[in-house]
Amino acid sequence: TDDNTSSTNNEVKDVEPIFFNLVMNGWAKRDGDDAAKRTEQIFDLMRRESKADTIGYNTVLKAWARAAARNDRDAPEKAESLLQDMISEYEQEEEETTGEE
Repeated sequence: TDDNTSSTNNEVKDVEPIFFNLVMNGWAKRDGDDAAKRTEQIFDLMRRESKADTIGYNTVLKAWARAAARNDRDAPEKAESLLQDMISEYEQEEEETTGEE
């Protein structure tokens, strides 16, 4: 069982961000109640593999915006939390790039 888990993790590491983004985009455009949640689950996998990019963040934000339009009461908070994560990540990258804290 551990061998299968290891193999799956290695396979995910080989996946380019564009493929995560394509699948997330498909989920983000879906009208189902679970669309935004599923989009974020895929994005979380992308982030764990250090493959998160601006397109991915925007896709998940779009999914939560669609969910809000369908009266998902948690959607605005989820989107705001994700935005804060994005800002924090950007600031951390800036600090690493410039050497400032």
